[in-house]
Amino acid sequence: MIDVKNMKEQMLELAEEYGLSLPILLDDQDISHEVYRIAYTPTTFILDSRGRAVFRHVGFAEGQEDMLETEIHMLLEKT
Repeated sequence: MIDVKNMKEQMLELAEEYGLSLPILLDDQDISHEVYRIAYTPTTFILDSRGRAVFRHVGFAEGQEDMLETEIHMLLEKT
């Protein structure tokens, strides 16, 4: 997770609420917009085992969880 809006406390609360153990990166210099070409938040990248972005989703909508879960399962089956 990358915090691009300087909302560290909210990000930590979200991670705790959902039991997330992934690192939370703080982008207080707004670098991720240029490096990852992020125009809107949230933007979700799903990476393969080599760290390559295989899926990219801009925004979030109800029900998108199922699609994200399917994509993750597809990648796990390939490993």
